[in-house]
Formats: sequence, structure tokens, C-alpha cells
Amino acid sequence: MERPFTTYAGALRNTLLSLGLAIAANSISGQDIRLGVPTGLTVEQELALSGRFTSASLVDIDVQALHVLVSTHDRTHVVDLRIGPARELRLEIEQNEMRPFHYMAEETGPNGRVQLPRSPCITYRGRVAGKPESIVRLNIEADCVWGYVVEGGTMTFLEPLRELVPNTVSERLHVAYRASDLLPRDIGSCGAAPLAEQLPKQLDKGGPAGVAKAGNDCRKLEVATESDWEFYDDGETFSDIQGNLNMVEGIYYSQFNMRFLIVYQHQWTTSSDPYSSNETGCAPSLGPGQLTEFRDHWSANFDHIRRDINVLYTEKEYTDASNIGCAYTGRFGNGTDNDADSYCVNEWIDDVFNPSHSAAGRMVLVAHEMGHVLGASHDDANCSGAASIMCSTLNTNATAFSGTSVTQIESDLDYVSTEENDGRTSIRYRYYPTNTQNPIIAPFAGTTTGNELVVDAAHSLLFGAGTLTYQATDTAFLRPGFHAIAQPSKVVHIKIGGCDVNGL
Repeated sequence: MERPFTTYAGALRNTLLSLGLAIAANSISGQDIRLGVPTGLTVEQELALSGRFTSASLVDIDVQALHVLVSTHDRTHVVDLRIGPARELRLEIEQNEMRPFHYMAEETGPNGRVQLPRSPCITYRGRVAGKPESIVRLNIEADCVWGYVVEGGTMTFLEPLRELVPNTVSERLHVAYRASDLLPRDIGSCGAAPLAEQLPKQLDKGGPAGVAKAGNDCRKLEVATESDWEFYDDGETFSDIQGNLNMVEGIYYSQFNMRFLIVYQHQWTTSSDPYSSNETGCAPSLGPGQLTEFRDHWSANFDHIRRDINVLYTEKEYTDASNIGCAYTGRFGNGTDNDADSYCVNEWIDDVFNPSHSAAGRMVLVAHEMGHVLGASHDDANCSGAASIMCSTLNTNATAFSGTSVTQIESDLDYVSTEENDGRTSIRYRYYPTNTQNPIIAPFAGTTTGNELVVDAAHSLLFGAGTLTYQATDTAFLRPGFHAIAQPSKVVHIKIGGCDVNGL
């Protein structure tokens, strides 16, 4: 029988790509920082992996050296990574800081809610050198690397061996595998109801379908995360969530040109959290579930946090059938204020003895539940082969949205209505490429809370992140000498230039 696992030295070589900048004399450009040697599998490790994969490679990486390089030099880095006998990838990676300047982290424990310091950035993005269509999403910490590379239509994951095999201590050993290599591929179910069973969409959407977009909009989804006591008690951190969202963002960026801004993170460090249910909330006959608890608690206690979508991470073992996640479906582009129901809950399976545990599985789950909130229903007609992310039975081989799901999500993201937090008015920065002496017509009536308005001209200003009120008949002019003063706890942003989807 063919041995399913191969072991390779990680052949990890790092150089700096100067991008036109002068490199200092003490630069480590070109220095070989990988000093590892090929390492084989123990009998215990091979037995454990044989039940997890049909094929995989063991990679030895000098993680500490890589972490020092990328965390101390704010440039694009070139990393040569060998993940097979004839497969060496030259990766060009850069820091992908997903947290804007107004990001805030808090925890609630025995002494109440306290604010936490900002942690170092661990999220990186990039591409395979010479292949602009490729995608690289890596999370680099002091003791591990995890993420994926998409090249030639194949997604290859990289994950620490200790996350997959019991009693593994080494920080250097990592497993490279394709999504299709995982056993089992089915990791659980989502019990979210079809669109027809959710709150019905409004028929009055403030205008006909196909309304022209008001300028060159940027899709920047502002994400707030919650994690319960079980998640914290098992040792998971905000960095784990940031790394997961970095991987999920790679999918949404490639298919919807959407960036994630993690604006707020909260965790519970006491068992007295408000989440008593062990059910997702997708089985109404069993009670409200954690989804309802999440929505009700945050609606009552976190209304001051500006966000577009709310994502909860738990390590509870849900008891309603095989469900591992749940979401309110079709909350965007429905003619209503989406603040009420843009919630999803996700079971973070982190039991090394559970075959459903993998970074790939957690990525698919969160991408799936967020897809529900953004308008996609279950897509069980496209679940064979390279399955759709929106299959009701979650499959690690599903690493992209099908055409059906893309159409559903695009429709809701692009819809224009009179509601301030609906569809495109919620997740976009609105850019008006017009001269400042021309009138700026308010895009809709009422109060626009936290949306951004840009006039692309000399002395153009971006202002928002507070509450800007326009009446339906108002015309706003920016005259020479215009200035704005932020109210207490509010912020005024000033920006010159056009839309930058990659900017914070």
C-alpha cells in the first residue's frame, strides 16, 4: 500500500523585496534563515494522520525566524516554501492588518468589562510570484504558521502538526494538504432556514432593481466578533479569530471584491456569560438557541458599536442534530435596517481527536454562515465535486461560492433602499467624484449613522464615523474654509483621493 504521507524539509528562504526602497546595510536580504532538516513521522503521528488525510506532506519550517522577519520589517517579503518533492512556491506576502485605527478589544470577566491593548498583527496576504491570479493568506505567529495558498485552482492548506496530531510538541512541524485530501470532508450541518422561512423581504425597496450606483463604492464589511466562555476557557484568542477571518476574507475578496474591517472584538472570561443554550438556534422547536441569545444580548448592550455583521465563536458542542452553525438569512438588501438580525454563530471545533477539526473546516463554516447573512440560501444543487460553500452539509472541499450563491449575495449587496443600514448603504464607503462646488444630494432620507461621504476634488473631505443627518430635500455644499469638529466620542476622517478598497 502506498504511503500516504511524505516529509520534506521546509526549504524556507526569506528575502526582502525592496519595492524601490533602499535596503539598509544591515538588511537580512538573501539570508538563509531556515536551518531545519528533514524530519520523519513517528508511528503514532502516521497513524493519526492516516485517519485524517488521503495525502499530505510534512513540512519543517523555522517558524521563529520567519516570525522575526515579517514582524520587524514592514515590507513585502519573498518566502520560498517547498511543500512537495517537485513543488516549491515563491510567495510574495505583506501584512494584512484588518483592524482599523478605531479597532477596540474588550473582555467581560468577574470585574466587569475592560478594554484590552491591541495585539500584534499576525495576518498576511499575497500571491505566488509571477501568478497574479493566485491567492496567499497566511497567519504567522511566534510558534506556528497557518493559512492557505491558491494556485492553478488548487487550494493548499498549511497547519501546525500539533493541531492535528495528539502529543505533538514541535513548533516547526507543519502539514500541507489540499482541501480534497481531508477525511471526512463533511464536517457538520447548518440548520439555517431557507429565505422563504425567514423574515420576508420588503417589497418596497426604495427604487427599482438596477438603480445606478452613486459613485465608485468600496465594499468594506465592518465585522464585530464575540467569543463565549467555552472559547476562552479552551485557550483560544482574538488572534485565532483574526486568522480565521483573514482566510475567509480571501474568499470574499476574490469573489466579491470585499474587504473585512474587524472593528470590535469581545470575549467572556467568566462562565457567567449570557449564553446558556447548547443549541444553535436553527431548530425553533427546541427553543431560542445561542443565535437568539447572541442577537438579544448584543442588541441590548452593544448598540454603540458600529458594525455591519456580528460573528460569534463558541466551543460549545451544539446538541441540535449535526448543526455546527446558524445564521439569520438574507439580512442585507431586504428593505429593512439590518442591524436587527445580521448575526451568525459558529462552533469552533478544536478537539485534536475530532476528525472534523481543521483550519479548513473552520474557514468553510464561517464563510458559509456569513454568506447567509449576506443573502445566500442553501445551495444543495451544487454539492458534488468542488462543492459550493453554501451546501447545507458543510464540506471542506467547498472553497468557493457557486454562481447561484454569488448572484444572491451580489443582489443583496447592491440593493438600494431608503433604510440607513440596508444593502449597499451599510457596507460601502460612498464616493462622489464631483467638484466640491456642485451640490451633493443626500442619497436617502433620515440619519446616516457612520457612513462615509467622499467628494473627489481638491480639498475633498471624508467625514463620518459619527452621525451625519441629512433631510430628503437637503443639499450640502463644501465651501472654501469648510471645517468639521468631532463631537465627544465621535471621529471625523479626512481623506484626499479616490476609493481604496485595501485601505483602512
